Amino acid sequence: MATPTQLGRRSRVAVLVVIAVAVAMLGVLVVQTARQSADLTLANAAGRQRMLSERLLAAASAAHGAPLEERELWRRRAHATAEEWREDARRLTDALHDGSIPGNSPTAAEYAALDPLRGAVLAAAEAAASGSDSPAQDSLVVQQRRFVAGIDQVVARLENDSALRVDRLVQVEAACVILLLAALGLGLRLALLPAQERLVETVNALEESEGRTRAVLDAMVEGMLLIDTGGRMLGWNASALRILGIDDAHAADALPVAARRLTDARGRPLALDEVPSRVAIRSGRAMTGTRLGVSDGSSVTRWLSVNTHPLFRPEASTPYAVVSIFRDVTEEHRVEEERAVQAEARELQNRELIAHADALQREQAIFRSLVDTAGSAIVGLDRDGRVFEWNREAEQLYGVPRAAALGVSYLDSFAQLEHGTSIRHGLETVLG
Repeated sequence: MATPTQLGRRSRVAVLVVIAVAVAMLGVLVVQTARQSADLTLANAAGRQRMLSERLLAAASAAHGAPLEERELWRRRAHATAEEWREDARRLTDALHDGSIPGNSPTAAEYAALDPLRGAVLAAAEAAASGSDSPAQDSLVVQQRRFVAGIDQVVARLENDSALRVDRLVQVEAACVILLLAALGLGLRLALLPAQERLVETVNALEESEGRTRAVLDAMVEGMLLIDTGGRMLGWNASALRILGIDDAHAADALPVAARRLTDARGRPLALDEVPSRVAIRSGRAMTGTRLGVSDGSSVTRWLSVNTHPLFRPEASTPYAVVSIFRDVTEEHRVEEERAVQAEARELQNRELIAHADALQREQAIFRSLVDTAGSAIVGLDRDGRVFEWNREAEQLYGVPRAAALGVSYLDSFAQLEHGTSIRHGLETVLG
């Protein structure tokens, strides 16, 4: 049978082993979080590239089709957007080269491969904004769609990788907590032995580990909420409060209030059962890319893209809590709304053009009817004396069908020689 000294030695060794494993897993957690932050930085930059390309397309299209008095204004807007896009791309390229954003991932290489296509969009936008030819406008639309397709593929891959990495981070964090709790249990066992300092060391290690975990959560760009099955906020990080505009001192009371001000993508208020965290707990399935709006109590709405992931205890079929990760997409939502408004305006313009065309056809039909039913010969001459109107009475009078008379010089073909000079003088007097 082991002596108390041997039990104490074994307990101390076990505590050290468990703590070592927990610290190693925390190291993995820190590495994964750094990688996730880099990918998310690249995803945000790629999303901004998409937004700038859409804003440039809208400005160049407006300059292409604007009236002369408004065209220069839209050209300046298109030029300013193009310069902003070039500067943003330059900063991201510098970050990839100097290592502040790791550029050795396949996704970063795929993003870098879009540089020629971005240049083609910028060139086509400048041509469309400065000229009036339709090929330049068509080229801009084609190049921008190709660029958006490439950017969307990069963003989708980055967001998918980020969601998977968040799942792994949560699992590693849960494992770290379990290991640290095991270490604490062994430390309590050591408390029964004459080695109080070991318990102090274990508690210090636990506090250090918790501090590292909190540092990892606070370093995340996205907001994080931990919510139990009753809808209570169990935890949050600094980014969540920053995105929602909540003071840290009142977070416990303000977060439930913000949850009651959620709206869907169309601005309709959400019932509590429709909140993504409640749906994830009820269904046991993760939800990604949910677009929600949150009001600050006035007329300002902040738009979020929310991912939720339920947490399960071992051997349990229902989740005990849910992790909600969200990011601010207010600017992207504003761009989408602007595009919708522009599309509606174009639809109204098309309707007005159709109405004007119908009215013009009716007026032309009435004019044709009046000319053809007139009891006198009606001949229309342009400044050069050529026939542009020839009604039925004129056909009967001159014996020439309308199709043969149009475009013919009246003085040379139909006027009598002695009246040619007076007719020509009359034309010059009237038209002059």
